[in-house]
Amino acid sequence: MLFHRFLGSAIVLRLANICSYNVMACSGSQCTYSTEKRVNYLTQENAAALDQDLFNEYKFSVDQLMELAGLSVATAVARVFPASTHRSALIICGPGNNGGDGLVAARHMTLFGYTVAVYYPKRTPNVLYENLLSQCERFGVNILNDLPQPEELKNEYKLLVDALFGFSFKPPVREALKPALDALIYSGLPVCSVDIPSGWHVEKGPDSENSLKPALLISLSAPKLCAKPEILINVKHFLGGIPETEYSCTIRMPSAEFARICRDLSQFGESMVISCTKEGVKFSASGDIGSANIKLAQTASIDKEEEAVVIEMDEPVTLTFACQYLNYFTKATSLSPQVQLSMSADVPLVVEYRIPDIGHIRYYLAPKIEEDDS
Repeated sequence: MLFHRFLGSAIVLRLANICSYNVMACSGSQCTYSTEKRVNYLTQENAAALDQDLFNEYKFSVDQLMELAGLSVATAVARVFPASTHRSALIICGPGNNGGDGLVAARHMTLFGYTVAVYYPKRTPNVLYENLLSQCERFGVNILNDLPQPEELKNEYKLLVDALFGFSFKPPVREALKPALDALIYSGLPVCSVDIPSGWHVEKGPDSENSLKPALLISLSAPKLCAKPEILINVKHFLGGIPETEYSCTIRMPSAEFARICRDLSQFGESMVISCTKEGVKFSASGDIGSANIKLAQTASIDKEEEAVVIEMDEPVTLTFACQYLNYFTKATSLSPQVQLSMSADVPLVVEYRIPDIGHIRYYLAPKIEEDDS
């Protein structure tokens, strides 16, 4: 089966979040591979067959694959264009699965600290897509009915995400979608393309000098032929899973204790400050009824490993997070006796629960960013 054929060389992105693989990252025109295995590139026919293997043989549902793909897209975007420098983002979604990935990415990007808008000109009449759009609205994503002219987009956004066409695209572009493609090509903003730069031939790449020139490509499942280094020039490229990050501070502690801290401090305010220093880790919150601080020091020695507090720190970190989402994450407490918190400035917090003999669950949450006058 195609799944087995390509699994060895390019770990499937939708599974990679479980297996913790990050296969490839490119900077400029040079690609660096974090696996020693050779990467295969897919034809359009191969890509369609691989998806069918995932659906039919491995029993993945469309919404499962979209959720994992959208999270990977959002994380790669945050790695290359962080919310601290590219706060406002417009995601342009098409009518197919690529557009669904974009809707999921929009939801995750709001949690990563972006102000997100979505332009979705040709909506798919399907319950799954309707639910994804509703979720975006509930998470505060601005759904646009009208697309600004390409030259006006710079006044409102710092970044575009291209979720217009996927690997099943065949020219010509439908008239109703031409303004969306023109916006991606002519806005002058950095564009992050999902799986395939829109308008490109899946196997041959761009067909003219006026084709879309993305700044970032996030390949899904496995890279297509158009993502070969000799075609994808001066484009950053991510494939598979969440990009690995070196964190300034890592805290391992009992998961039940973390759940109690999140629950108790949420009574004092909507935000929690987590501060990691050489003295230990401090959780604090404040509001109208007062303030509270909970300090934990590293345990020097303890009989039960699951009760230990272990702090690894390269440099001090202090970040603020929404209590609401931290409390959502602690619903995984029963799955693992310990939780690991990984923090660095300007990147999402990682809350990880390791599940023996299975793997892990990871949640990502962007720190709160102070509003500025600009």
